[in-house]
Amino acid sequence: MSGLNADIFEDTEADIDLRRYPVNQTGPLLDLVLFDRFLDYAYAVLLKREPDPEGRSHYRDLARRGVARPAIVRGLLRSREHRASSVEERALTHAEFVNRAYQDILGRWPDEDGLATYQRIAARFNGRRKVLANLLASDEGLRKSGGRLARIEGLKAYARAGWPLRLPGLGTWFAARRRRRQRIDRIALNQQLLAREIAALREEVEAASLGGAEPFGFLTEAPDPGSAQGRAALVFGNALIRARREG
Repeated sequence: MSGLNADIFEDTEADIDLRRYPVNQTGPLLDLVLFDRFLDYAYAVLLKREPDPEGRSHYRDLARRGVARPAIVRGLLRSREHRASSVEERALTHAEFVNRAYQDILGRWPDEDGLATYQRIAARFNGRRKVLANLLASDEGLRKSGGRLARIEGLKAYARAGWPLRLPGLGTWFAARRRRRQRIDRIALNQQLLAREIAALREEVEAASLGGAEPFGFLTEAPDPGSAQGRAALVFGNALIRARREG
């Protein structure tokens, strides 16, 4: 389970194939299926293959050691193998990009007219995003529910949800909240230190008031600065000024 250090191979988790579910239903299920089912789905979507024995053993070991499922998805997203098959790969020519976009969204190769049209669009400023948007909004794209590309985006959202500080906007909010929390903690610490300082100054006042001087709080007239009461008034007055300045 993401964020929880549960037994990842327990029988209570669902033995279902996520590839058979619509993309808009897979997100909540990623934490509920058997770990091997989760890994099968992540590999199929991000790497377009099944996990090899070494990979399955590696990720099962990571999960046993408490690595959360969103972190595993982030690792696969950063892998060289995924980047090599991604439509976002910048090194692709316009023709390669259009071919890959068709495969990832519609599950087929483009016809000659489609290839030529979208190559021209892809060559323009911000053209590749427009190609993807057009294919996703097409009747065929809607029938295919966005294809592999929609599932990749779903896994990206799942990975980001496990790491909110990286989300644009929300990450800024979390950072600001953390800074406010730090300021509150610093204020609380300063108050504790100030309380100790005032307590120490009160002891100085009491010590300065020894010798028959009345407590400072009961003075009815300004004391002689050279007297014990005057020294007590000076020490306690400085403490009050410092407390008001730092409080």
